Amino acid sequence: MYSTLNGLRGVAAIAVLILHGQGFFGRWTPESAYLAVDFFFVMSGFVIANSYEERFKNGLRTSQFFWMRAIRFYPLYVIGAIIGSVSAALAWRMGAGELNLFGLVRAIVLGLVMLPSPDFNYALVLYPTNVPGWSLFYEIAINVFYVAFWKKLTNTVLILTVSIAAVMLIASAFHFGNLDIGAYWQTFIGGSIRVYFSFFLGVIIYRFGLPRLGPRILSWTPLFIIAALFTVHIDGAARIFFDLFCVLFLFPAIVMLAASIEPTRISQPIFEYIGEASFAVYAIHAPIFEMARRAVRMYGHSPAAFSPGAGVALLVLIFFAALALSRYYDPLARRILSNAIRSRLQDGPQGTAFASARSPVGEGALRAGGRRDHGA
Repeated sequence: MYSTLNGLRGVAAIAVLILHGQGFFGRWTPESAYLAVDFFFVMSGFVIANSYEERFKNGLRTSQFFWMRAIRFYPLYVIGAIIGSVSAALAWRMGAGELNLFGLVRAIVLGLVMLPSPDFNYALVLYPTNVPGWSLFYEIAINVFYVAFWKKLTNTVLILTVSIAAVMLIASAFHFGNLDIGAYWQTFIGGSIRVYFSFFLGVIIYRFGLPRLGPRILSWTPLFIIAALFTVHIDGAARIFFDLFCVLFLFPAIVMLAASIEPTRISQPIFEYIGEASFAVYAIHAPIFEMARRAVRMYGHSPAAFSPGAGVALLVLIFFAALALSRYYDPLARRILSNAIRSRLQDGPQGTAFASARSPVGEGALRAGGRRDHGA
């Protein structure tokens, strides 16, 4: 079931939401919540390996896997992209946007098909209309790389390359001053290293196996730990060491612990509840906050003037909207996409592959080892 991982995913997504809602929650912010991306990718590597390695051995093709992952992400992603596009277009119309007309159209069109918007000055983010989209782009890219080369990614190769990535990650942290890298074009390479290390460390954790300890009251412990880590405020050189310690040691240990224990019967519905909404929360929260931020500024106010009430209200609104999207819209949209692609490909084995992408639960709820997120 991996319900504890579901709970962790929900906590991490909410922490990212509060981070991106800066101003609406007053002075307090979970300043280290950008590390949720690294945490998401460790979980992703573990869960994807758990879900698919046997299927790779049984002949699941790279193209099948790609479409399964694209179908899994796109319906909820595109809702965030549409909201972000509307927000950016309104900002441009009012003269408050950062993009010119060509840049805006380019960002909207490419963003709607999950592609980053090129920036030859390397100053802008990969996804101007919905910034967190960068981590979903990396997610699909690393997933496809994994399935394309999984036969060559033996345990020895993984340990060697992840060790090299760790050294490069350390160098990146000292170069940039922290590990908040990957969203901007100028940090693209650093972000790639960040994703490779965490994702394949998760694969290694899966391959070496974990004991299943059964229900434990201690299943709440990883959630409290990860929430506390995301709230740490630290500056200077200490920030570099804190980020590296979390990514290199603490996050893998937390994933190992969470994957080994299940919550009690009373706690399990709570874990599943917040986990169910987590990916949709991640997909739609940033453009909603950006639209709200522009709205209050248009009337001469700052978000802080409405804090923390507005922040809490937006958090509740986004969470329940995300839950509704996850339960009612996402399964239907995935089913339609899956059927449309399968009918075009006219390939028998694809039908079996797409079955899980159509499932209302599928890998999304971590049953049979799937995942709801990413994220970051």
